[in-house]
Amino acid sequence: MEIITEFISKDTVLIRAFVYKYNATTEEYELVDPTASIKVTIVLLDEKKVDAASMEKCEDYDKGVYDYYYNLPSDAVEGWYHGEVVSVDGTGGEAKTSIGQFGFNVERGL
Repeated sequence: MEIITEFISKDTVLIRAFVYKYNATTEEYELVDPTASIKVTIVLLDEKKVDAASMEKCEDYDKGVYDYYYNLPSDAVEGWYHGEVVSVDGTGGEAKTSIGQFGFNVERGL
């Protein structure tokens, strides 16, 4: 899984996850949709700002790309925000979990 973060406005951060699966036949990685869930958590210091929120499928791609728009509150604390995206494919003993980590810095007045 690959995750990018990008400020799309002064107060909104886009967190985009690309979910891949290796295809042994073609020997390439392909974008895939997780069958169970894909969720994002965002933390500042030890406080969860977003706790396992569902991500939305990106309309610009057929599969495998998911977005979460984090709108910073007007009183957002400056600092290094970090988090993870957890993708679950399958259920029960067959479930495969992928975890990707990310971070972004918030500075006011820029």
